[in-house]
Amino acid sequence: TLAQIQLNRLQAAVSLYKALGGGWSGADASAAESAGHGHEGGLSVPLPGVTEPIGMLTLGHRGVFARPDRRLAFAFALLVSTALAALRTLDAERKVVEDTYQRAMVDRLTSLGSRTLLIERGDQSLTSAKAKGRTAALLLFDVDDFKRINDTLGHHAGDRVLAEFGARLRRAVRDGDLAVRLGGDEFAVLTGQLKSPEDAELLATRLLRELAPSITADDVELAVRSSVGI
Repeated sequence: TLAQIQLNRLQAAVSLYKALGGGWSGADASAAESAGHGHEGGLSVPLPGVTEPIGMLTLGHRGVFARPDRRLAFAFALLVSTALAALRTLDAERKVVEDTYQRAMVDRLTSLGSRTLLIERGDQSLTSAKAKGRTAALLLFDVDDFKRINDTLGHHAGDRVLAEFGARLRRAVRDGDLAVRLGGDEFAVLTGQLKSPEDAELLATRLLRELAPSITADDVELAVRSSVGI
């Protein structure tokens, strides 16, 4: 990965910095000479980047920096710039991983949780409910005759119905319950807060009531009905 490449470069820069006590020669010595701009009491060395310097390393000293000092400063500047590049690369890769994880856990159409999130939280909910002496339940919903909506009004209207259905489900569930879209017109609610199995039926009835009002899609008012299984 890019992060590993940067770490390898960082290790090489560290080795170079440590070995510099034995001197430097050839092209590296010339580069060190031309890179540092010294004057009495100070030395400025550019921090090399991929195409141009990314900053400047300025060192203070009461005397004049000798040639070995300038070489050491150049090596230290290389070490600093390589470390910064490695950190930026690691941060970029971390963000990619986090974004990928977020996309896997959230349904893009409804902003509800995804099937993957439900699988991840399932065992946690069961364990938590058992520890608290509560009952866990999984309620499965689907939109009745959804295929007819897609076939007659088109997928845009179907997506509008699903988005509104998901928004209503999200508003209706209690804090601590998980609402997800499994895919297509299938949704689920995971709860681990019930006092008894009978409470699952009461919860299902309440959620169906919240989902019952008609939905308007493309200026057409649709009497959307849903079914639930526990």
